[in-house]
Amino acid sequence: MTYYNTKIIFTAAKLSLINLLWLMVVIGIPMLVFADGLNYVERILLFVLFTLTFWSLLFGFSLFFHRLSLRHPKNRQLYLALGDVDKAESIINHLKAF
Repeated sequence: MTYYNTKIIFTAAKLSLINLLWLMVVIGIPMLVFADGLNYVERILLFVLFTLTFWSLLFGFSLFFHRLSLRHPKNRQLYLALGDVDKAESIINHLKAF
């Protein structure tokens, strides 16, 4: 039985990127603006590299721990009763609950 279709995965990926970007913007942009010794291209590449790295970790861990939570029948029933967008939100919010 598959719990994730492409719409759920893409929506969860978009939501996790949005959740991460506000942190990256608040913390990362001032760090890059005041970094000495880097030109603007290097600063942008560093920001993109950090964003993609942290996003892939966040999204991967969210999927992993959400999948582990579906071992319990009660959690599985609650998840399957949701719509696609709500399922994507539950995947991303699962890691936030910790």
